[in-house]
Amino acid sequence: MKNETKYSDEEINEIIEADSSLSEEQVLHIAAIVDNYRYSSNEERLVALEYVSIIISQMQLYNIKESDASIDYAAKRVIMTMYPDRKYSIQNINNKLINNDINMILVDLQVELHERKMSKIKTLKY
Repeated sequence: MKNETKYSDEEINEIIEADSSLSEEQVLHIAAIVDNYRYSSNEERLVALEYVSIIISQMQLYNIKESDASIDYAAKRVIMTMYPDRKYSIQNINNKLINNDINMILVDLQVELHERKMSKIKTLKY
């Protein structure tokens, strides 16, 4: 594996194993683009990679060709969900079905982030 990202080989392999529709090369390409953004923690950087990979995998089901533009679009959508104060200019995809699917994936991300936050609060209380 020629991994030139900030992600470890183990993290890249976790994404590949979680979504077998993406190749190692694809995940590394996604990781290189996702790496270009700022994150509050390494944990959030990994969550971003996971959700961008899920969106790209879903886009492939709709025959939307993976490109730097589609990965950047997915990354911006994920980051704006993770960090609501960040705003990026994006051009929506002209397909209601994929937009609905992406919105549902982002709702899952919001739920996961909320659960992680609640788990940390509970841990701090004890």
